[in-house]
Amino acid sequence: MRVFSLFILVFAVLCASCKKEAQLPYNKLDKEDSTAIKVEQLNAYLHANEDSLLALRADSLGLKPTPWGIYVQIFHIGNGDSVRDGDEVNLEYILSDMQGDTLRNNVGGNREKYLVGKDRHQKGLSYALQMMRIGDSAWVLSPSVLSYGALGDRKNIPPRASLMYRIKSVSNR
Repeated sequence: MRVFSLFILVFAVLCASCKKEAQLPYNKLDKEDSTAIKVEQLNAYLHANEDSLLALRADSLGLKPTPWGIYVQIFHIGNGDSVRDGDEVNLEYILSDMQGDTLRNNVGGNREKYLVGKDRHQKGLSYALQMMRIGDSAWVLSPSVLSYGALGDRKNIPPRASLMYRIKSVSNR
């Protein structure tokens, strides 16, 4: 009888432990929305902070704001055609960060071919070139979101870097 009672007790405990607990409904979308909202708020804060710093730097250099969020000063007017979206342009440039440290420089070296409007990493540069003519030289200050973004280029350009270009559009085609 004891064996039978013990068997029933063990069986009851096993059955009770196998019963699924009632779970609260989990709404995956709510959790994702919450995370998305936090990331969006963080991005808005970082963007506003970067915009303030860019505006101060641009003002100190005499650069003019554009509707695209970049700052430009054309300091040498060329005599070539206007640069348009889709044009291939040969560039000479010095690329530096906000502290003035040179990140890339091809002046006096191989000119870089650049397809205007087709580079997803340098939209600020594309916008600036479309304000220029062949032979123009300009200073361009571009926010990180219009440059290499949150990751940088994983080589020379650090993450979230605002960039300063000193560019000359040498020729097209």
